[in-house]
Amino acid sequence: MKIFSGAGQDNLRGFINDSRKPGLDRHIHDMLWYASLAASSHNCQPWHVRISGSYEFFVECDPDRLLPAVDPENREAVLSIGAFIENFVTAAADSGYHADVKIVAANNTDRTIARIRLSKAEPVNYPMKRLLKRRTIRSGLKSVKLSPDDIDALTLAAPGKIFYFPLGSDHASCIK
Repeated sequence: MKIFSGAGQDNLRGFINDSRKPGLDRHIHDMLWYASLAASSHNCQPWHVRISGSYEFFVECDPDRLLPAVDPENREAVLSIGAFIENFVTAAADSGYHADVKIVAANNTDRTIARIRLSKAEPVNYPMKRLLKRRTIRSGLKSVKLSPDDIDALTLAAPGKIFYFPLGSDHASCIK
């Protein structure tokens, strides 16, 4: 069983683009490649894929890609893995497969999140180019300083864990 993760040496896109590696048929390659384009919180790509057979995959959470400081409950990681699975299911349908997804995780700290089994089906024509337009939408955010009352309310909720750098400050300029 080979594991491919969201990032690093054995990443999914690297595997799929490396024609020297034998193994999965082209449709499976495409499904994994499209799935790897899924949006992920903080672009951490927290997924591992364990290939258990030609048509069976386990989608797992990569503990090395978690962000405990900003996602202590793994909520964002699990949502990101859900986006990965959704892209996989969409690509499978377009390639003529039904993806049976079973959530196997009992909670958000379990490593193995889902099992996916593929079976042949009628292809569903989906404009796959849409999956290439992955992006985070940040429109509608205001670029104004927070009021002192807002800052106090936020910092009281998590003392010592929230830092606010006002626009124009050295820290804000560095971050920008």
